Parts: sequence; structure tokens; C-alpha cells
Amino acid sequence: PEERLPPERRHSAMTTVAYKDGKLAADKRISIHNAEVSKAFRDDDGNLYGVIGKLAPALMVVEWLMGRADKPNPFEEDDSFYVLMVEKATGQIFMFDYFLHALPIESKFFALGSGSSYAMGAMAQGASAKKAVEIASLFDDSTGSGVEVLVL
Repeated sequence: PEERLPPERRHSAMTTVAYKDGKLAADKRISIHNAEVSKAFRDDDGNLYGVIGKLAPALMVVEWLMGRADKPNPFEEDDSFYVLMVEKATGQIFMFDYFLHALPIESKFFALGSGSSYAMGAMAQGASAKKAVEIASLFDDSTGSGVEVLVL
């Protein structure tokens, strides 16, 4: 049952976002009616964002990070989501959680979401971010419906 899954696998982290070599890739599947949505965004400064988990609060954080909205209040654990941000000026990867903490990632590539283990393994073996998400979709039922790629 869903309640036995760890929080990152409960109904909300149903996607895969990966970043490597200046490219952010995200699948387009959501769990509601198997619809397709964009989970990858770029702001006016060229910074890249990818979201996993509950989309509404994640998108509120993206809007704040883009300077288009006020900083939201920290969210509850039930609003579990993560935002992956890649800063154009430095190439630095950051991960934001539902407490709005910015965690710098000290790696040349990174992935988040239910298929992230598959994507990380694929990138470690030389796959691009796009190919890593495609590989994750072969093994993770919550990843799929195409891949969107943004270039830093």
C-alpha cells in the first residue's frame, strides 16, 4: 500500500528530472488521468528548473525563485516536492525542498524523482540527461510520456 512507501515514493514524486552537461531533462507524465505537463522551466536569466512531487507547491517555489512571486511559507511534509535549479552563471546545481532549503549539489550530474536511481546509474555510465530519463521510463512506471530538454 501507498502508506508503506517512503515519503519520496508516495503519490507525489512520480517523475524523473535529470541534469548533466548543461542539459536539464524531465519526463512529462503526471498521475492524474495520465495527462502530460511540462516540469522543466527557464527564467529570464537563463537559470533552469525541474520539479518533482506535488506540482502546485513546487510551481509556487519556481515562481518565487524566478522573482515572479513572494517567498511562500514553508510547506507541510504532505506537500512533498523538490525543485532542481541550475544557475546559468555558475552551472551550480541546487535542490530546494518543501522547507525552502537550498542544498548545493556537489556533483557534475544529478537526478530527482521516482526514477532517479535509474537515471543516476545511466548518467554515471555516460548517458545524457535525456537518455537517462528515457532509461528511467523503461523501469519506473511513474516516468514517461516523453522527455522535455532545456539547455543551460
